[in-house]
Amino acid sequence: MKNNNSSLNYLDEPLSGNRTRRQRDAILGAAANLVTREAFADIGFADLLLRLSFDRLAANGLASPHELASFYRSPDMLLNALFDTMLVHLDARISRVAANDPESLGRFERAYRIVISGRANLEPLIVSGLDGALVSRLFFLFMSVMDHESRHGTSFTLQQRWMGWYNRQIARYDEEEGVGAVAAAATVA
Repeated sequence: MKNNNSSLNYLDEPLSGNRTRRQRDAILGAAANLVTREAFADIGFADLLLRLSFDRLAANGLASPHELASFYRSPDMLLNALFDTMLVHLDARISRVAANDPESLGRFERAYRIVISGRANLEPLIVSGLDGALVSRLFFLFMSVMDHESRHGTSFTLQQRWMGWYNRQIARYDEEEGVGAVAAAATVA
C-alpha cells in the first residue's frame, strides 16, 4: 500500500543490500514498543528522540546501532517513519469503516470518529509489522506530543504533517461524495 500521507514519506525509503522489508518492520515494531512502553503524558518530540536512541534499540538485541543506522540515518528519521506508519494504519482502518457506511455525506468524519474512539469492530490489521493495538498506542503518544509541542511552542512539524494528512483525507472524501462539485456550483450560482 502506497502511503500518500506526507511529502516526507519515510516508509518508501528504498531498501538495498541486505536490508529487507521484514527487518525494517521489525525495527519499526521494536521502536514503537520502546517509545510507547513508558507513560507519555506531557512529552515532547525531543523527549521521544531520547527514548528512541539507537543504543537503546540495540539493547533489545534486534540489531546493532550500525545496522539500525543502515535503515534509518537517525532516530528522528525512525520516529517520522513511525508517524507515517500510524497514518497508513489510520487511513486503512478509516477506509474499511467508511466502505460500510451507506450514507456518503459525512462518511469520513463518522469513520474517523469510530476508529479514533476504538469502536471499530474490524478484523486485525497489520501495517508495516505493527498491529492495531500498538498503532493505537502510537496514535495517543503522537497526539500527546503534538499537544505538548503546541502548548510549549517548541515545534510544529508533527502538527503540520497531521493537519496535512487530515486535510487530504477530507478533500479525498469530499471529492468522492461530490461535495466539491456541489460547493463549486453553489459559488457559481
